[in-house]
Amino acid sequence: MIEHPPGPGASPRDRASGGLGGDISGGIAAALIALPVAISSGFLAFAPLGSEYASQGALAGLYTAIFATVFASWFGGTPLQITGPKTALAVVIASLVAGLMDNPLLPADPGARAAAVLTLTFLCVLM
Repeated sequence: MIEHPPGPGASPRDRASGGLGGDISGGIAAALIALPVAISSGFLAFAPLGSEYASQGALAGLYTAIFATVFASWFGGTPLQITGPKTALAVVIASLVAGLMDNPLLPADPGARAAAVLTLTFLCVLM
């Protein structure tokens, strides 16, 4: 006998008991797609800082994909919500970082300038 998935009128318990395998395979598929996008988005956002920050950008994108997904699942959402990196947002952040790097009011030392730019970018995203 073929078992069909619970319909829309089923109780939440019926839907939860039959969907664990689908949730796991869906999570693996989403991770396989999201991780390369996250790494490239982080790389793109850090590109205006220079080539020496490329690895830090890739790592920041990876951390963002992992932690944003965990926090989104903790705070809930809709069953069809997909949380992951957005390439368009990475372009906006890259242009913000590029504009801040040219600001004459920031420190002249490259390390201090990069720290100031990343702090200001974090505060802009946090708002």
